[in-house]
Amino acid sequence: RYEYVPAKVVSSTTNRLRNFITLDKGFRDGVSADMAVMTPEGYAVGVVVDCSENFAVAKTLLNVDFRIGGVLAEDGSHGSVVWRGGDTQLIDFVELSKYANVKEGDLVRAAGFSHYFPSEAVIGNVERFELAENGTSYNCKVRLTADMGRLFNVVLVRNTGAGEAQSLEEKSRN
Repeated sequence: RYEYVPAKVVSSTTNRLRNFITLDKGFRDGVSADMAVMTPEGYAVGVVVDCSENFAVAKTLLNVDFRIGGVLAEDGSHGSVVWRGGDTQLIDFVELSKYANVKEGDLVRAAGFSHYFPSEAVIGNVERFELAENGTSYNCKVRLTADMGRLFNVVLVRNTGAGEAQSLEEKSRN
């Protein structure tokens, strides 16, 4: 269900609100937009947003315009992973039900329904959490497993079933 392409990071940013990485693989290597970017160890990094013949640019988790589904590995509860700027080691895990059994140290993975990442992709560990003002969900701070400032080798991942799933979802919304 997944195809993998190894790549190297040729440039990256971590000091902006919208951070990107440039990779040394492009169309000629089978790379296309919407491929997930992970470390070789399986840590989530970002998603390819554009390609040329020999290069690709990916939006990283450290981009305020990027949001993916996350899941507590032990509990199975779902939420959204977003970055709101600031600390480049911490990301927000929000919209997690107040009924979730969340604890400090819990592993957060990419949700399998994200269409980008395999469900085993690791985002990080819960560092702290609190009940949101609305009283219906938790807001968590998650320490990223991938060090975005020290990326060199990455793996691009294509979910070969994503197009079919997205078409079906669009059809069901109409």
